[in-house]
Amino acid sequence: MDKIRQDLETYIVSIVLFDESYLNSVSNLLSHSIFQNPQYKIIIDALLSMHKVNPVNINTITLINYLKTINKFDDIGGEPELVGLQTEIPNKGTTKKLITSINKLKALK
Repeated sequence: MDKIRQDLETYIVSIVLFDESYLNSVSNLLSHSIFQNPQYKIIIDALLSMHKVNPVNINTITLINYLKTINKFDDIGGEPELVGLQTEIPNKGTTKKLITSINKLKALK
């Protein structure tokens, strides 16, 4: 995976994980299929599943609990992966553009 795509994926996962309100506004644009990183596919699937059931109270703790319940916590790299995402939170205004960019990259393949 090239560096630009990796950064795009990291930023998207970071912002939707750490800003519950933003997950509400971009959930219709997200699909695990736009991600190449297998860990991010699991995280996005988990976030979207949680969002469908209860679109509030989605945070790192509830995500960890959910991932443990579905036996996927270790598959995403555990706590170090989630903590690493906290350092990558982008500007909210760029996230929709980033998702659109990834969708365009996906369409080119």
